[in-house]
Amino acid sequence: MLKRYHLTILLGLLLFATDAFAQAQDSIRFGVNIRRLRQTGEIQANDTLYALIFTGAGGRYSQPGDSTRIGVVSANANDTVYIGPRRALGAANIGRITYKFTYRNLAAGRALTFEPGDDREVNFRNPNAAENIDTIRYWNNDASQGFPRRTRRVIFQADMSDLLGAGFGAGDTIGVTGPFRGWTGSPPSLRRIGLTTTFTDTISITAEENSTIPWKFKAYSSTANRFTNGGWEIGPDRPLNFGTGTADLVATPTPIKPIIAIRVSRNFNVRVILDTRNRRTLGGRSIDSLRTAGALTGTLNGLRYGLYIAGEGIFGAWPNWDDTTLLRNTDPPPAGQSIPSTQRFIFLRPSPTEPAGVFEATIPATSIAFGPFKFAIFYNGIFADPRPSNGRLDNEGIVGADYLTTFPSTIAAGSTATVRAVFGGGNSLLNTPERDLTAPVAREFRLEQNYPNPFNPSTTIRFSIPTTENVQLDVFDVLGRKVATILNQRLTAGTYTVQFNASQLSSGMYFYRINAGNFRQTMKMMLVK
Repeated sequence: MLKRYHLTILLGLLLFATDAFAQAQDSIRFGVNIRRLRQTGEIQANDTLYALIFTGAGGRYSQPGDSTRIGVVSANANDTVYIGPRRALGAANIGRITYKFTYRNLAAGRALTFEPGDDREVNFRNPNAAENIDTIRYWNNDASQGFPRRTRRVIFQADMSDLLGAGFGAGDTIGVTGPFRGWTGSPPSLRRIGLTTTFTDTISITAEENSTIPWKFKAYSSTANRFTNGGWEIGPDRPLNFGTGTADLVATPTPIKPIIAIRVSRNFNVRVILDTRNRRTLGGRSIDSLRTAGALTGTLNGLRYGLYIAGEGIFGAWPNWDDTTLLRNTDPPPAGQSIPSTQRFIFLRPSPTEPAGVFEATIPATSIAFGPFKFAIFYNGIFADPRPSNGRLDNEGIVGADYLTTFPSTIAAGSTATVRAVFGGGNSLLNTPERDLTAPVAREFRLEQNYPNPFNPSTTIRFSIPTTENVQLDVFDVLGRKVATILNQRLTAGTYTVQFNASQLSSGMYFYRINAGNFRQTMKMMLVK
């Protein structure tokens, strides 16, 4: 009997010790004030708020167990503060955690939206005892009242001269899409103004004053595979500065040409002339230096060093940018012969009529519209250099700004049209920064957080410079490899926005860095596909 009594006491002590050990761990309770999100309309009823714990150096978001559910957003616009349950962290010596607030509505198919800016940090100061911490913060530390939301009619105008000349007609439709239309792939059709080549649409949009709204032209057809790129405009989203007031807003005072290509029968040849003078690869290699050092002549295991052209607009599909074996048999076929279905690159030879550093090739007639396309460079030493994130041969330096050329239907059959391009140029018009004339006078250098963030595939970057400077804006992956140069030009003092399209990059964390005079700043952004 005495032994049973002692055994009962021992079991009780063990249970007490086990329970005490389970409770002796740090814990945290997250809370977030979403007033700003309510004001801008970015968050909606039934979205779920979370705190995602970043596990420190070498960690990453969304690991199992790292998500703490804070609460579901109500339909009451006055409900702005949400506090979640207390969460035990598993030990009493956590030291430090970093986290971000997020929200999403999985049932409605809404993507996970991360809080912009740097990771948040919580420090546990006593390594020998459990601590219970409450952390309640404003979303993005933004306690401002923000700008009022307005509804105004926005007028979009398109110059359809190129597309009409290329055969756009019966069964083809083009419209304007964006977040105000849920990025639909079948937007209402633009209306033609009389017998002109100008098409227009007027859309009622509700948004916050002075906000920047992304949009694009989108084409679709009753004929399958009528357009390249699925009918989406090639290049980054176009920005719309919503401004203030409720008066009608003309988004495109001068009608602009949609960057869209039709898959039409092209019965003429195209001579492509590529200028590489004073240009660099994505990794920063000077092409002039490579050429003068002989790194663009000769072969490696039968693969020719030099310049190549590739793209959906020439071959019907993009290449595997890591498969260097595709560089075999890359001469253009003779006039009158079609490009082999397995070919993904065409070799560009030094131009016999242009200065050194200019290359060319003549591409025969094909049933594929001429665009989108890009260039690649294969040089002696390429495998010793860092691999670009999208593949060894995707090294031109422009992500998401592919080339596109639309030819008129009046070009004579059997003739040769000429297209001139600059290495790393892409559709340079789409990478021209837009100056914000409504912003206050820039009094300091400033690089702002991109928006939206996370993004897929396009985002907007805003910066200010108080003096005229040479401005370069580059994007790097987590290994420090440059994956894109968004901007490299001289700008006068002011506040600017520029678009970045990462459609050819994989999901993950990236860093964008500005160099303007002696000013340098780096920020991070998240691509979620």
